[in-house]
Amino acid sequence: MAELRRNDGSMESIRQIGHRKILLPFEQELCEQLGLSKEEYFKFLEYTLSQNGKRPKEYDNIPYVINGFVSAIVSAIGASQVATQLVIGLVLTLVSYFLTPKPKPPKTPPSLTTAGQQGVRRFAPQTGFDTAQELAELGAVIPLVFAKYRKIDGIDFGGIRVNTQLLWSQMRSLGKGQQIKAIFNLSSGELGQKPDFNGYAIGDMLLKNYSEGKFRLFWYNGSGDGKFKNKLHKYPQGNLEREKDRNGKTSTDDVALPLIDSDYTAGFVDNTFCAARTPTTQNIFGNYNPVPNSMRFMLPYELVLIQDNLDGDVKNKTIIKRRKVQTNFPRYQAIVGVNGHIALGNKNVSKDDLITYQISDHDPNEEYDFSDWSAEDVASSVNADRENTDDTLAIGEQYLIGTAKGILIAHDDGIWQENKIKQFTFKIIEPGEVQVKRVIDAHNPFETLLIQKCAIGVITNSYKCHTTEIGIKSVVNKQITGFTNVNSHPGYWQYYGEPDNAGIDGVVHDYEKKNGNISLGQMSKYVKRYSFFKLYTRTVGEDNWTEIGNKPFAVLGRTPQPQYNFIRINHSSDELREFKLEPFPGNKIKTDYVGEQINLLTGTKLAHVQSGDFNIYFNGESGYVLTASRASNPEWFLGEIPQAENANQGKVLSFDRFTIGTPRTKEEYVEFERSLNTDSRNRTYVHQHQQRVATGYPRRRTALTFYVDNRSKGRYTDSKRPFGPFAENDTSYNVVKDGIRYHPGAGVIDDDDDFDNKYEIVKSRLQTVNTGLVSGYPKEVNPSGGSGNNLKLRVELYDNGAKKWEIIDQGSGYKEGDKVTIPFDSFGNEDVFCSVNFGVFVTEPWPQGQNLNPFDAIADYIKFDAERPSHLDQPEHQITYVNELVRANNADEDFLPYSQLSNVGLKMNSSKEFNTFSQLSVYVKNGIKVENLITGSTESSNLFPDIAYHLLTDSINGAGNLIGATQINKNDMKKASQFCEANKFYWDGIITQQQNIREFIYQNALFSLLDFTIKGGQFSLTPTVPVNSNNEIDRDVLGKNLVKALFTDGNTRNLKVSFLSPEERQLFQARVLYREEVENGFAKTEVLDLRLGDDLGGSENDPREVFDMSNFCTSEVHARTFAEYALLIRKFVDHGISFETTPESAMSLEPGDHIRFFSEITHNDRFENGYISADGVIQSQGNSNPIGANIFYWRAFNENGSDFGDPREATLTANNGIASSKFRSSVFTVQQTNTSDRIYKIESITYTDEGFVQLTATHQPLNKNGKLSILDYDPNIFTDFPRIK
Repeated sequence: MAELRRNDGSMESIRQIGHRKILLPFEQELCEQLGLSKEEYFKFLEYTLSQNGKRPKEYDNIPYVINGFVSAIVSAIGASQVATQLVIGLVLTLVSYFLTPKPKPPKTPPSLTTAGQQGVRRFAPQTGFDTAQELAELGAVIPLVFAKYRKIDGIDFGGIRVNTQLLWSQMRSLGKGQQIKAIFNLSSGELGQKPDFNGYAIGDMLLKNYSEGKFRLFWYNGSGDGKFKNKLHKYPQGNLEREKDRNGKTSTDDVALPLIDSDYTAGFVDNTFCAARTPTTQNIFGNYNPVPNSMRFMLPYELVLIQDNLDGDVKNKTIIKRRKVQTNFPRYQAIVGVNGHIALGNKNVSKDDLITYQISDHDPNEEYDFSDWSAEDVASSVNADRENTDDTLAIGEQYLIGTAKGILIAHDDGIWQENKIKQFTFKIIEPGEVQVKRVIDAHNPFETLLIQKCAIGVITNSYKCHTTEIGIKSVVNKQITGFTNVNSHPGYWQYYGEPDNAGIDGVVHDYEKKNGNISLGQMSKYVKRYSFFKLYTRTVGEDNWTEIGNKPFAVLGRTPQPQYNFIRINHSSDELREFKLEPFPGNKIKTDYVGEQINLLTGTKLAHVQSGDFNIYFNGESGYVLTASRASNPEWFLGEIPQAENANQGKVLSFDRFTIGTPRTKEEYVEFERSLNTDSRNRTYVHQHQQRVATGYPRRRTALTFYVDNRSKGRYTDSKRPFGPFAENDTSYNVVKDGIRYHPGAGVIDDDDDFDNKYEIVKSRLQTVNTGLVSGYPKEVNPSGGSGNNLKLRVELYDNGAKKWEIIDQGSGYKEGDKVTIPFDSFGNEDVFCSVNFGVFVTEPWPQGQNLNPFDAIADYIKFDAERPSHLDQPEHQITYVNELVRANNADEDFLPYSQLSNVGLKMNSSKEFNTFSQLSVYVKNGIKVENLITGSTESSNLFPDIAYHLLTDSINGAGNLIGATQINKNDMKKASQFCEANKFYWDGIITQQQNIREFIYQNALFSLLDFTIKGGQFSLTPTVPVNSNNEIDRDVLGKNLVKALFTDGNTRNLKVSFLSPEERQLFQARVLYREEVENGFAKTEVLDLRLGDDLGGSENDPREVFDMSNFCTSEVHARTFAEYALLIRKFVDHGISFETTPESAMSLEPGDHIRFFSEITHNDRFENGYISADGVIQSQGNSNPIGANIFYWRAFNENGSDFGDPREATLTANNGIASSKFRSSVFTVQQTNTSDRIYKIESITYTDEGFVQLTATHQPLNKNGKLSILDYDPNIFTDFPRIK
């Protein structure tokens, strides 16, 4: 068997009580049938083993007969004698048997097995949101969604899934789970269609797969004031329970969102901005890993009976066993000194004090003598505890030492092991109280302040706000495993003959007299536990924290499932604030707060605490009385749990609710401090004096100057008042500075009983207060019903039906769950249910009292190994969210300017399916409405020219304020839209970043085979390829039919030819990415790999170029068309030209037009080029006479001013060397049999400084059929690669 060792190699002690023997199943059944205890059965086995093979003492003088050889006996005694003796012996024995009186059958001793107690093993899962979507940053670009879903010939085109941006969010804690409320932006503008419900998703899970009872979904389409306030805004799917309005009534879907519960937020409604975030640092808090400070250890309870038939030795040993079970054993660990001094008791320690903690070397086996029972099991548990302490304490970590905080700075070398003393030194960093004890003492787990690790939660506001709400996830519980069910103890709880029970003959003693046995059942269950912390705040930059909340906060739990609570603090928005949640020791709660009120976080009731300038709201009770009963688990009570027995019991502690609805509220100044200091060096008062003014009448006026700490806070001047004590306690004479209002209080009287021209200064701060109290309220009433009497309440009634009540006198004699009725005159009574204090099961710890483990629900440590509180291993609390709320300056101000936006509203409860709210996405079939240039209507469009036109002309979503419709060639844009529609070039995408509009349009137009042009100061898009009458790509057009002008060396100058480098002409393999849409689903990115075939020089070794069209392309046809065009451009287009010409020659040309260019320079004397002047003079560049030759000639205009059109063919005729009139003012080139047509596409037309026009153009090669090589081709020239899935 492998040895169990610690990290250093030493043996690991068994961390359970003793080395107990285990009964086999049939033995356990045997013991139950015979009424034997496990110890009695094992004692029987030990005895039988020791006696195995041994003859009893009574048989010492009787021959030892064994089964041996008969011949030995026969040889000593005659055979007949033997036979006779045997027969006679048998006969006498038989007679004596029949003649002997028969004894009565032995009486079976009585046996009792009590019931066990098994807790719940399966718990309803509780869930929250681990993370939430991040709020959109201020100044972030509002997305523009362009899409239009359609199905053509059974193929899906268009549509896009859009990730939303979070505009407004609030997380809520609902006790057993969480809820998120949020507004998400989908797009600017108005969408063409409400998104299908089936298209909503969170992360990768569609919302339609979520329980409809856990969410409500709303939609707003960008028109109006931006609020969800119409029934049509809600999707029929999703039936989460509606929220309540400020009067406590269930809201309708006509109520505008964001629907912030007025009860929940105390008046924060639509004029409030809220942002939720999930903190990632210092978000865990709580005490954990406690180590004992002179605490006791006890063995598990065992009912040890001393039967009357036990002899002296056995009886004495049984008595010893009973004493062992009742013994309080030290854990041999304690705080033993402060600053080197060993002085027992409570010590207040300061910063830099040194605390000494010791693990001693005591051995229970040497300290205690339990005869045969030994103390080995005690040593095993105590040693395991000491080893755990040694492992827990680590240098550099922060610990809560009593109520002080300290850091472990040193300890003795090596690990603790038996027969070794090890000491630890802590340095105090925050003052507090510690308790110095002896290692050999054994205190109750709740009695002494101990050492435990301390995790502190800290929240810093992201921005100045009016309210900070902190969501808390807690796992608080206590588990009891395999302990005796002491509640099933029969009869009186003390043993017969013990000091407090001498002579009492109870059930237990009755079984002892009858030599019987009692076996108590077992208990395994979760029980309650409290975990405590305090709330602090400070302004960012300050050093000192201020406690708020007036008393500690507590979380009560009894299962291993998480619970979700919140604390909401209303505060001033004048400064950035920090909040701290600091754990508080339960043992200090035992000393200071048992019987007192605490703030309990539990359930969904709204509680309120006024703490200085802070209004604190939380789910739970602000006046929860932590009684001894509540601080203890009844499972430790020895015997049946009693009910109330006298008038001091049955006091009402709380009700299931304390409010109905929420009163109307208003803001008013509330006084929080009065001060007076007349010392001239530290003036703090209001000074009344005469003030002379430069203008107005009268010139001398009565004034009040307000001083605080010798600094003036302002001055109030009144022309109507005489000089005298007129302003005493008058709030109308005030000044306001930094959110605080100052006004005079009581006047100051001097020694002569005269007014001293001074008042105390009164400070007030603006706060939200209830209004509308009904006349006659508040008043005191006595509720009716219930089992007790003398219960008295203070009740309030408001004109909107809201009701509040609080306990003034707890009464007595009430029972848990009693229903009492609170009278509210004619406004309807309210029935509430009582939570009552009994307290009789809390006694002195056993064996002095009847409770084995009182106050265990709040204790920082344990007494029995069977206990497992939730803080033993890790902190119990986590800050899961922070809501920061900013309120508008006045209630009428619209703080949510969400008009012109398409938004989604969602309220959702957490679950296992959705515990991470990562990203809400929506499938949009029809994007924002734009002008459809083809039909003229306003609708969704995925034609890129429509989108570009919208961006250039819309003043909200685009550059309409800078460009506008007058600078757009709308007719060309319409033709471009028709081209895209005919060729199924669709653009379904989102603009999510700031864009240079010209650059954006240019880059995206290319993928739709469009050119972005600026002609005559107007922007436009035109197809980059020829178009037929159906607006489709014209692949059959002849190159010569595209030519708009002819240029030669005769009408050009400064010709420049730019050939692409070999690297730029390198053939490539095209990889095009596009989307394959699934209606309302998630798109799949598809890959199209394409290259030129081997016949055209393509190769699988060609480099790959990637074209990512997945942001907008949803069609393989579109992707393939672009890829083929790009590959052929690279194959055939090898150069471009630039030249200058006269304005007349370029008059009718535009970018995108095709021209023919003839030039010797370019074409190596293969053309005879020339120019014919207006008077008919022929100027030829060639050596031959062009007269009579067949030529191409062209000029810009005819003689009547009309457009000349395309170049013409003719025979050049002349008279006396002067060309005929039809050729005048034209350029020409002599036709030759080896003419090579070179057609170019104009890229740009610009003016030079000298007044010429500069044209740049790219070569458009023709094939043998005279068609454009990049358009007229066999699709088989391309090679596809296997599709990537």
